[in-house]
Amino acid sequence: MSVTELLKSNGFRSHGTVTNSWDAFREDGTVLMQLWTGPDQRIHNHAIEGAYLRVRCLDALRHSENAQRQAVGYAGRLRAIKALEEKTTGYAALSSPPGDKHGPGLWAKHANLSRVYPVLATEHEPNGDVFVILGKPLAIESIKLGATSSDA
Repeated sequence: MSVTELLKSNGFRSHGTVTNSWDAFREDGTVLMQLWTGPDQRIHNHAIEGAYLRVRCLDALRHSENAQRQAVGYAGRLRAIKALEEKTTGYAALSSPPGDKHGPGLWAKHANLSRVYPVLATEHEPNGDVFVILGKPLAIESIKLGATSSDA
């Protein structure tokens, strides 16, 4: 399944195009973030019940350096963060590229599109970085419009 197929089959529309957006939104307000995995994201003790991963969703330094060049991607990400902080339902799909290389096409090439992680909360660091706290993964089928917990 491609990212385009994933979004379409689950009722999501990218903030811009699939290639220049990192987040998608559904008519019911649900957010789907596209995030990278990395070292030390697993949470072992956290105040939020069910916390499983802590993943950076906004790197403040990169944002300040690239906000104009990647305006659509950052606009969607800021929209997603705001929606999540207003308690909109959110999920994250994760990609695990080999090594530390990120760039065009790599997210989709290495993404696991069979599961998503529920967003439980956001956390802001003093330096401006924003993280999402994610719960344990769910089968992608569990987030379809009209899905019930018994569908998962």
